[in-house]
Amino acid sequence: MAKEFEVTPSKLRTHVYCPRLTVLGDLVAPSLRQRLRMLLGRLYHLVYELIWLRGFRREELLEARLGGGIVLRGRPDAYLERDDSVVVVEVKSCKGPPSGGVWMSDRVQVLAYGLLLKLAKGKDVRLLIAYRDRVERVPMTSEALTWLFKVIEDYKRTVESSWIKDVGRGAKCDRCGLKWLCDLIDVLPRGAGET
Repeated sequence: MAKEFEVTPSKLRTHVYCPRLTVLGDLVAPSLRQRLRMLLGRLYHLVYELIWLRGFRREELLEARLGGGIVLRGRPDAYLERDDSVVVVEVKSCKGPPSGGVWMSDRVQVLAYGLLLKLAKGKDVRLLIAYRDRVERVPMTSEALTWLFKVIEDYKRTVESSWIKDVGRGAKCDRCGLKWLCDLIDVLPRGAGET
């Protein structure tokens, strides 16, 4: 029997944010600043959930087998099951993009939770991302699900091959604890280390 490949919405979020973190993320422990930010984010979640998400189910483990040995497993921040639909809320302690809409990394995460609930409950799913400054709706269309499956396949291929992808470098890189390693990777000649 083939071994199952586990995918979580959180790891997909990280992969879309920066595919190199999929391979390099476990090499360096989070800095004190990063750990403090995670703690503050968790506290924000708790307060938000207690005030705004009464009656919602929270942090319930869900699992679905997607085929090809892939198992999607995760705990949505909150969801509310109605007679004919399920409302999923992903809580973020950061602000949304200044131009409106949602961050792509957050989009993939809430879509993955939506897929889990669609498969578990068999109902229509409404997806919401609650940023610190606003709440945004994410449509769960066939195009969005096609994109989600492409991200899952790319994530699986990256993990199984330990492939360090070329990435567009930006301001977020300046805040990353692995910037030094990416700087080193980017100066290596193409094909270095390949067998």
